[in-house]
Amino acid sequence: MLGEFMRRFRRDRGGSTAIIFALSLIPIVFLTGLSLDFSAAAQKRIRLNAAADSAALSMVTPTAMTKTCSQAQTTAQSIFMGQASLLGTGLSSVPTPSISGCVDNVTTRTVTVTYSASSVNSFPNVLALLTHASETTWTITGSSTATATTAPNINFYLLLDNSPSMDIAAINQPANHISGD
Repeated sequence: MLGEFMRRFRRDRGGSTAIIFALSLIPIVFLTGLSLDFSAAAQKRIRLNAAADSAALSMVTPTAMTKTCSQAQTTAQSIFMGQASLLGTGLSSVPTPSISGCVDNVTTRTVTVTYSASSVNSFPNVLALLTHASETTWTITGSSTATATTAPNINFYLLLDNSPSMDIAAINQPANHISGD
């Protein structure tokens, strides 16, 4: 069926079909390139948001709450950078996260991890016709916030009584029987 269509297309001498087809290919190619760049940037943003979520959550775990903010931030940055480096060549450089809101020696910790990265475009000149400038990268930004509270110290007292009065209930004594003899 496709072969028959192509034979008819080649035999057509009217020319209008070929011109319309050629003119329609230009926006189709541009829109395809634009959609590929956009979907690649959106996928990178999703993965960077997941990395920011992981970094923020790592700072409010019970173990991290016992550490200083600088220790927790070092761990969070390592987690973010490790996950962001898995994106490969799709970014112009591995972004360094900005971590704010951490305070030492408090029971509630709220932290925010923000990042800014540049996604490398595969079709940089697609938008050049509209903006008159080639866009080789698109900026990707995002943030994640996490909050946690440490459990308060609860004093729990347990009283054990092992005095002789506690032994009375535990002794198996025979029942007294009164006989009628």
